[in-house]
Amino acid sequence: MKEVIEKDSSVVMTFNYDQEEETLTIRFKSGAVYEYYDVPEGTYYAFVQADSLGEFLNSEIKGVYPYCRIK
Repeated sequence: MKEVIEKDSSVVMTFNYDQEEETLTIRFKSGAVYEYYDVPEGTYYAFVQADSLGEFLNSEIKGVYPYCRIK
């Protein structure tokens, strides 16, 4: 399911997760859009519940999972 989620963040505008593909797509407030691949469902749920999306992204996703800037 690809539900777009908005959460109060100074860096992230919206994000969604494709369970079948294990792909996390993040639209940043800067306008950039990145896809992170092979992200386990548990990591996605931890991201959703994180107090700071930016801090979680920097410590648990960036540099851990392959990614591609799509916009």
